[in-house]
Amino acid sequence: MDLNFEFRVEGLEKLKSQPTRFERAYAQVGRQVMIKASAALARSVALRFNKPAGGLPPAIDTGLLRNSVAWRVPTMEGRTIQGGVGTNVAYALPVELGSRPHWPPLAPIELWVRRKLRIPDRRAKAVAFLVARKIARRGTAPRKIFALGLEDAKPAMAEIFSQLPRLILANMEQPE
Repeated sequence: MDLNFEFRVEGLEKLKSQPTRFERAYAQVGRQVMIKASAALARSVALRFNKPAGGLPPAIDTGLLRNSVAWRVPTMEGRTIQGGVGTNVAYALPVELGSRPHWPPLAPIELWVRRKLRIPDRRAKAVAFLVARKIARRGTAPRKIFALGLEDAKPAMAEIFSQLPRLILANMEQPE
């Protein structure tokens, strides 16, 4: 699952009086700024796992999904620098968007029942079956952790991106 964002930085046109130096500075500084903004977004998303939204409890069981959230190495095509945040955990999408009714595997639910609900081993299988049956009837609610993390991070990211023109100018002023 990937989460991409886009910002338009005003004022870059003024910096184009020295095209070659500008392009080099933009590529170098732009990547650094995108890394910083992506890292801020990744932190906000990871923190969102602890913050209940919509009356739901925190979305942490083992911490695998939260710990897998990472920023992507920026790519550059022309003047477009693309960054992002993502995870390689297979169940991230159903956690983010919710799921339709389906019959989930019992083993992970049974483990969750033991750990989170502290149900004794002798009853864990029966409780896991009830949880699975509810999912089979109703599906699961969307957690929107990545979307809410993006909303949380937007002010910090806007501040980071607003520094881009100044940083490019400073880079262009350095001797070659």
